[in-house]
Amino acid sequence: CDADAHCDEPACLADLPGGSACDEDSDCISSHCQNGYCCAAGDCCAGAADCPAGTYGVPASCDDPITCQGSRWDPVCTADFRCVVGPAVDDDSACAGLVSNDCGPYPAVVCTAATDQPSDQAALCAATCGTDTDCDPGAHCDGGVCVTDGDAGDPCIETRECGSGLSCVDGVCCTTACTGTCRACDVPGHVGTCWNIGAGEDPDGECAGFSCSDYYWGWVGDGCYRRVNAPDSAVSCDGAAACRTPAAVCPTLGQGALTLTCNALCQDPRTGTCTDTTAGACSNVTPSPPTTSCGTGYCLRTVDRCLAGVPQTCVPGSPIAESCNNVDDNCNGIVDDAVSGATDSGEPNNSCTSYNYLGTVAEANSAQSWTRTIYPSTDTGDYFRFYAEEGTHTCFPGTDQDYTVRVTLQPPTGADCRDYDLRLYNDSCTQIGSSSAGGCTADSLTYTWDGACGGDDSRYFRIGVVPYSGAWECRPYTLTVDMWQN
Repeated sequence: CDADAHCDEPACLADLPGGSACDEDSDCISSHCQNGYCCAAGDCCAGAADCPAGTYGVPASCDDPITCQGSRWDPVCTADFRCVVGPAVDDDSACAGLVSNDCGPYPAVVCTAATDQPSDQAALCAATCGTDTDCDPGAHCDGGVCVTDGDAGDPCIETRECGSGLSCVDGVCCTTACTGTCRACDVPGHVGTCWNIGAGEDPDGECAGFSCSDYYWGWVGDGCYRRVNAPDSAVSCDGAAACRTPAAVCPTLGQGALTLTCNALCQDPRTGTCTDTTAGACSNVTPSPPTTSCGTGYCLRTVDRCLAGVPQTCVPGSPIAESCNNVDDNCNGIVDDAVSGATDSGEPNNSCTSYNYLGTVAEANSAQSWTRTIYPSTDTGDYFRFYAEEGTHTCFPGTDQDYTVRVTLQPPTGADCRDYDLRLYNDSCTQIGSSSAGGCTADSLTYTWDGACGGDDSRYFRIGVVPYSGAWECRPYTLTVDMWQN
């Protein structure tokens, strides 16, 4: 090969510049192959990653724990492709776990494992708190700030504000729990130590009020009132580590709650009661009138207004099924309004075009009768249709044949008296007769038509029975129809 080439069997190849990958010295222009790369001398490289960290790097160290600052040295690949130890760089990770500032009553600040940490570690100390756990032992959180726990006699609101073994009593740190009645830990001259409270005093409000329900103020009208309960302010220490009793306090208090009311109808207040510790009592009286009634119809009941001083409730009787008896059996204020089975078989037939067919009424035969009802209140009327049939169809020549139908209505009478209007129509529902009778008397309508000798003079008619002024009744009316030749 030429002087600037080398044999890489089976060919001659140009020598390689620095930083090129090689496997023997002859591959390089510099005739030096080390660490898999060409360079002038030493360990060769193409980049920093090719340099062994154990040889050309120095691990991180903590230079100043107070500021959590440290350094390290990394391998560097030079411009002529040689490995060397690089310049120092910032790396604070070696300070991890070291205390940088004790922060007074706040938890200490500790360096982290971060590579880059602030040097002003004091600025990381907490300046506020939310709970006692945000403070050091021996301190507590007060208004968002950690403060040292108090000594005996120091003011406090809670025991957590006091030092170990102390309790917060009466607003100060106390050497004991001081639970005795009429004893306090803030007695002047003895602050911080449990001490007896003088008679008539209760600076900490330890003496609670009590009920005076056994003491009576007196009558007001029909009401007996007790004494008002003793408030805390009315009760104080008695000088012997106890509070004043109800017997000493209650008789001096004013009107309290109503405890008894004599019924104004059945009772009067009893003299000599509702005073001192004697409870109120009532005497029974008889009112005037002595009885009262309730309910309507079958449910009507009468009871004494008072019984043994107690007003009596008039309870109406239980309703029963309506029957057609002129009694309000179901007690709804309407007599015979829901009688079972009272509607007739012809319903619905509430218009001339919606009728009940009665069948045939033949000439000269006996009158035919039917019973129906105008019931219940929603029944606006009954309408019927019948066939008036001519009996014979022969006559003497030159003579006339006239026919008459008569419709008679007998409404309910007596206690069930109702007035119904009677109407007669032809088969086209044109009214050809009407009658309005009063006094529940029978009412009749007749209609005569001119027949023809030898022909069929039969025809259909329609009847209307209409309640007068909406009258209805469960008792039936009777409708009679007959026909004859004049």
